[in-house]
Amino acid sequence: METLASSGWRTTHPLVSLWQQQPLLINFYQLVRLLTWQGGVHDDKPTDEKEKHHSLYFSGGYSPAFPASEIEFIKPRTEQPGWHIRVNNFSLAGSHGPLPNLFWDAIWRRQLQGHQVTSDFLDLLQQRLHWLRWAVKSHCVPGLNNLPPVQSTVGKSLARLAGWCDVKQVKGLAARQLLGLAGLRLMQRSNPDSWRRIIAALVKAPVSIQPLHGCWLTIPANERLYMGQTLTANSFIGRYYWRQQGAIQLEVGPLPYTHFCRLLPGEQGNETLRHWLLVLTGGGLNCWLVLSLAEDTALDSTLSHPQQQPLFHGLRLSHTAWLAASSLKKKRGRNKPQTKAMVPSRFWLYQVDNKCDGDEG
Repeated sequence: METLASSGWRTTHPLVSLWQQQPLLINFYQLVRLLTWQGGVHDDKPTDEKEKHHSLYFSGGYSPAFPASEIEFIKPRTEQPGWHIRVNNFSLAGSHGPLPNLFWDAIWRRQLQGHQVTSDFLDLLQQRLHWLRWAVKSHCVPGLNNLPPVQSTVGKSLARLAGWCDVKQVKGLAARQLLGLAGLRLMQRSNPDSWRRIIAALVKAPVSIQPLHGCWLTIPANERLYMGQTLTANSFIGRYYWRQQGAIQLEVGPLPYTHFCRLLPGEQGNETLRHWLLVLTGGGLNCWLVLSLAEDTALDSTLSHPQQQPLFHGLRLSHTAWLAASSLKKKRGRNKPQTKAMVPSRFWLYQVDNKCDGDEG
């Protein structure tokens, strides 16, 4: 039978009546969370704990038969508002309890005769036991917490593990987004689409990612082939080998000139982007960064030199001194549209353990 937490589970009946008729559909923790959730209000505050404890009454099952479900029945309380829940497991007595069989068998027989004093006394201990197990479970399971993710204990612990002790001190992203990034970092989800959206929000520009770009990796000295060794099918000749999964390529742009300069090596924007990529990838992949400059935002040449030459954009100084013009520029006619971006700049954003070989431009 499908439980309430099964994927794609649907019902046309009210949940309250369904719980009472079919207790097999829900487990203990789901039931306590839903019955103590007051109309969608986040009520997991210390001031509400007493009200929660009075709203639910737990009792243990004493039947000698093996329980078919965790919860025997759920019914409204008659003497005060709340619910009465009979729990078969985690019971002091019964077939799963720690009490001797003769003792709980006598309690069960007295219950059948209408004497409830002993069982009511044990239910006082049952009440404490079930609220303790609920507190322990809800503290470490995010799905049982009614608080917003940013305010929950699990969310705060997740932020601390990711290095954000106080999310208020981190500027640029909302606390909920930081929490999502912390989850990506800790659970190591390799999803290029998620990375692309995060980086696009960070750099505020179009972003594309090539996940299997590849790179040349350095062969360790103890694995290189030297004179006198036997050649096999798996032997590598040389100092480097190609690995298709060794690197990704991040393409950003076209960018305005001022934004382009912030992402060049040595600038703060480049350092920020590098740290975010290390967070998302876990530091296990090398990354090429390709920046393209919007041609209409490029500064005019400050040095005198003929401008209309193939593959040349004029002499210049500073950040764009090494930029070349688009190769399509020499083919451009009077009525043809201009190209949107210049030839992109390509360099390593970071290298894992500096074991890669490649140019930086």
